Amino acid sequence: MLKMQGAESVDAAREQWWIGLRSAEESHYAKSGKSFSEDEEYFRRGFEAALHARTRCMEFDQVSAAMTAALEDLQREYPGKDVEAAFTRGYERGREHYQRLCDEGTKAA
Repeated sequence: MLKMQGAESVDAAREQWWIGLRSAEESHYAKSGKSFSEDEEYFRRGFEAALHARTRCMEFDQVSAAMTAALEDLQREYPGKDVEAAFTRGYERGREHYQRLCDEGTKAA
């Protein structure tokens, strides 16, 4: 029904959102000397974890347990892969992104 009305699926909307952010995040990530194409999945999962409603606007010490749990889930999903650095960098960038959105919202008000 929603599709007939022109609504996107949640997955399609999420993909479009990431496409809009991807090149800027790839440029920033490249400065680390790491391969974004190899690490994008782990980076993106960290970025998205930082935007989760349960942890928005909390200090890092308040969200560290949730971040650790999300990282452990990712490590179980990709056994033997080094996901921690990319996930953590993505998480930090996600928190910065959300803070920018909050700052822009404050200025607009």
